[in-house]
Amino acid sequence: MKNKNYLAFICSLAFTIGLYFSPLMPMVLSTFALDTIGHFVGFFFLSWLLYNLINISLVSTCLCMMFYAGLSEIGQYYLGFRNGEVRDFIADVFGVLLFAVVASSYRYFKKRPAL
Repeated sequence: MKNKNYLAFICSLAFTIGLYFSPLMPMVLSTFALDTIGHFVGFFFLSWLLYNLINISLVSTCLCMMFYAGLSEIGQYYLGFRNGEVRDFIADVFGVLLFAVVASSYRYFKKRPAL
């Protein structure tokens, strides 16, 4: 079981690095607005802050941040000078989910005995 988790982590890391250096990267960046990337990064770090400062469980952190992401986009939809977008909500959720993967991977590899 441990080898499968380690292999999955290495494969996802290799895929991410490969995508970054691939010729598809300009197409990915032109599809997404800089604002959407900001949502992704912002919610990743907000999740990290909530998880480390308040010391609640990882599941509770992710659920709270996803709920907050939905509420913030709904609030922006009803403001006259902002736009609530589904694309931004999805970026928020993916930022939270990436934090969950990173935090759980860190916890898993931290508990492993040294070779």
